[in-house]
Amino acid sequence: MAIYWMYRKKGLIPAVVILGLDPWLLNKNNGQVRYESIAREYNEITGYILGQNNGKNEVPFFLPAKYFELISPSYFQSSFWFWLKGLNEKKPEQGRFYPTSKIMGNEDIKLADGSISYGLKQRSVNASELRLSAMRFANANSVYSIDNFTRLDPRLEDKFDKFINLMLKDKVKVIFFLPSYHPAAYPILIGSDKYRIIVDVQSYFEKYANCKKIKILGSYSARDCSLSGADFYDAMHIKKKAINMMFKQIVHNSKR
Repeated sequence: MAIYWMYRKKGLIPAVVILGLDPWLLNKNNGQVRYESIAREYNEITGYILGQNNGKNEVPFFLPAKYFELISPSYFQSSFWFWLKGLNEKKPEQGRFYPTSKIMGNEDIKLADGSISYGLKQRSVNASELRLSAMRFANANSVYSIDNFTRLDPRLEDKFDKFINLMLKDKVKVIFFLPSYHPAAYPILIGSDKYRIIVDVQSYFEKYANCKKIKILGSYSARDCSLSGADFYDAMHIKKKAINMMFKQIVHNSKR
């Protein structure tokens, strides 16, 4: 929402917006704080779509929660020891940050568009190890951002609806994408009383897309997308090649 607002304020309305709809988006207890670096823009667009301001009002000073870590004793200690460790390292591969023109290497690489190219270790995990890892992920006491998820939050549903309506009003072609869980993880998740709500989340997004005539790709179930364990880096990240195949139809149709 914040990124779209940045474009919109400059009059740069995208022709197409693809929304990756993770199940935790409608969980008020998702614990996500990464957006807070652009919280000002998020607050502006939220105020605009909810009719609380015209989108131009200044938002009061906002200090992201993650910045409080800067004065955390534990954060200071871990940072200090990481810094000392780095002083003794001569090779960049041992943990130092350094610039590179590579798009793939032995270690993780942060690309210019903000995405991450996984390192050799994560790219080369064999199928059996990955399956076991995915099962451990799903059986863990806490699963990424879907803990304490007992119902779809009505306020988040309302924001979502108003955001979609704004883009449709702007003549944007909206596409929904539901990223799959590893085929060994998904059955465990939906078999759990704690996490089976992801089925309800998918049903909500599918019904919403049908109502708004929005194209929807993917599914939280890998089997629905004909994906195997070999198509995954880990329990919840699909390999680029598989993603490209899923979007091939859209690219093909756009060239007509």
